[in-house]
Amino acid sequence: MPDAHNPIRRVGVVVPCFARADDLGRLLFDLERVHEHAADEGLDLDVVVVDNASPEHLEQTVNVPQQLSVRWLRTTTNSGGSGGFNAGMSLVMQPTNAAEAPDALWLVDSDARVTPRTLLELVRTLDADPTAAAAGSAIADPQTGCIFEVGGRINRLTGELGPWRTDARDTDPFTVDYVAACSMLVRTSAVERAGLMPWTFVNGDDATWGVLLARETGGRVVAVPTSVVRHPRFVRMNTWARFYQARNAFGPIDALALGPAARFLRALKEGARAAGQQILGRSDLAELHIKGLREAARRSTSGPAPDGAIDFEPSRHLSELNAALPEPAAFTAYDHAAGAERASRLLMDAGWRRARTRAPLAIVRAKDGFRGALRHDALVLVDGDNFVIRSAPLARRLVRAAWTMTRGLELALRLARRHVGIADQPIDHEPADTPASIDAIVVSYNRHDALGATLAHLRDIDRIDRIIVVDNASSPLAPQDLFDEHRAELIQLDENTGVEAFNVGVRASEADCVLILDDDAWPEPDTFDKACELMDERPELGAVALLPVHPRNNEREWPFAPEGDTTNLDWPVMGCGNLVRRRAWIRAGGYERDFFLYRNDTDLALKLRALGFTVACNANWVVWHDSPAATRKSTRWHELATRNWLWMMRRHAGPIGTLIGSLVGAAWAHKLSRLSPARHLATLRGIARGLGEAPPLAPTGTRRGGVRRLLRLRFRLDR
Repeated sequence: MPDAHNPIRRVGVVVPCFARADDLGRLLFDLERVHEHAADEGLDLDVVVVDNASPEHLEQTVNVPQQLSVRWLRTTTNSGGSGGFNAGMSLVMQPTNAAEAPDALWLVDSDARVTPRTLLELVRTLDADPTAAAAGSAIADPQTGCIFEVGGRINRLTGELGPWRTDARDTDPFTVDYVAACSMLVRTSAVERAGLMPWTFVNGDDATWGVLLARETGGRVVAVPTSVVRHPRFVRMNTWARFYQARNAFGPIDALALGPAARFLRALKEGARAAGQQILGRSDLAELHIKGLREAARRSTSGPAPDGAIDFEPSRHLSELNAALPEPAAFTAYDHAAGAERASRLLMDAGWRRARTRAPLAIVRAKDGFRGALRHDALVLVDGDNFVIRSAPLARRLVRAAWTMTRGLELALRLARRHVGIADQPIDHEPADTPASIDAIVVSYNRHDALGATLAHLRDIDRIDRIIVVDNASSPLAPQDLFDEHRAELIQLDENTGVEAFNVGVRASEADCVLILDDDAWPEPDTFDKACELMDERPELGAVALLPVHPRNNEREWPFAPEGDTTNLDWPVMGCGNLVRRRAWIRAGGYERDFFLYRNDTDLALKLRALGFTVACNANWVVWHDSPAATRKSTRWHELATRNWLWMMRRHAGPIGTLIGSLVGAAWAHKLSRLSPARHLATLRGIARGLGEAPPLAPTGTRRGGVRRLLRLRFRLDR
């Protein structure tokens, strides 16, 4: 569940904008009024405007109200709506001190219009409902004020997106699949757990994210009818957006795990839309649908479209219509929309004759003028004040439509066979100007002597700034003198949460890196400094896995570790002592809480690698591990470690890799059981649980992989 104990008092407001200076200026004056009323309610706003590489710097062209403090962040390239939101959220969520950390993030489109009530109703909803991870506003037309969307729904059969309600007749908040990011308030703790918004550039990002926020937090996404935002309604015919509509359609489907049938039907619908554009003579728009599906089939769904993918004929203003047509003749108008009527008047003024029967030319609506398109060869496709002319024999257009539908069917079959995945924004690895700050996170449970020895060793390591001990409900608790003596901070938990306690400790840290330690482990000081130096030198490095060695007999727990003073940067294993970049830990979701114990460290290594970080290991960089459990495995270890191993295979490997990895892991556990019937039985229970229970879902953006490297290394399959 989301963190429900702390009321929302500080809100980070994130507004991405690309070349909409006028819209942004109006919104900032709205936010000034919101800021005044929020202060009366005890709310503090931190407004960040993300200039998405606008041709003219927005900071220099937009007039900011005097009473509103705004921070500006300009990106080097246009990263779309989701990329802009992510850049702003990343900035707000990394304050200079903990007191400035936001409790929630309010995402607002630059062309939205808001009132003080827009935000206050969202805040009150999250404060009153501990299960709500995010809340969104009802959306109204800017011109009429009529509400046209209250929350979003994902069709479980086809994956299509649509409004949950189209009016606000009921005022109570209610659960939805997603809410639009034009006005969305999300708990910071939910973002830390679920990750940033999927980077689909535009279209579908908020729908997929809504599912992920609810799934990863165990909470809900709610629509708040009493919070209203005015935002333009998309009533014009799509052009370039068709590519993203087709490409990004599968994020919500995969987030909900709707399966092959939904992917097939969703892709087939895009193929039908492409065929419809061929009937209208718009081969250029039809190709956008096909190109989008093709990119989805390649699992290339992140960021902007490839160069040259979005290519279409732009429309022209109706004032140019007469000049674009041949000598006057007869025409037929099939639609009575405002644009079609204006086009008819222009033609009649130029000497054209309006005919009720078949004529050489037809005026039809660009969105759905199929009735006229099936009767005429020459078409004027009208959309508002704009038009496009198409002239091709009907037979040719029908052949193209059939061929396009065939291509759409082929892509639908391909997409049904494979999971597309959820788009993620590439990690920007920027070198730091100063050495990384480091906090040690130690989790302890009923081992006070071992904890005391670990703290004594840590106190002498200069690179460690703070020592944070998270006690997993030990009984009795270690004496306070122990923590005072070693200048350690204590976080006392009410119950034993297993490896989740490490996540609690990391959230309490503000350092660049965290040293993750069991309470019976401590790093070798000299070699630890080398690990820190490597972390400073390589910004893409997510973690350094220290080699566990028993301090009494110098026995290495990883006999497969590299020999000599060689640093391996392609390492898939972690253990009882790891130096981890804090932003990488948070991005990967830290240790998987449902694992409780065992395999959580290696699972983290695979997650880091799958997210674009590297993991390093050097056999000379040691963590001393004074634990008998390292060599003597309990029945509990056999059950949980086996279950978690199978879960890990299912999370990170494909079907064949899962089968091979599960068989090898189960055989290894039975080998370690030796002649103990109890351990063999525990291993069998672990296998049954690993196969019968659904594994925790991997965080947003992880790609399957790394298991082959892990198996070859861990079980020395390549020797």
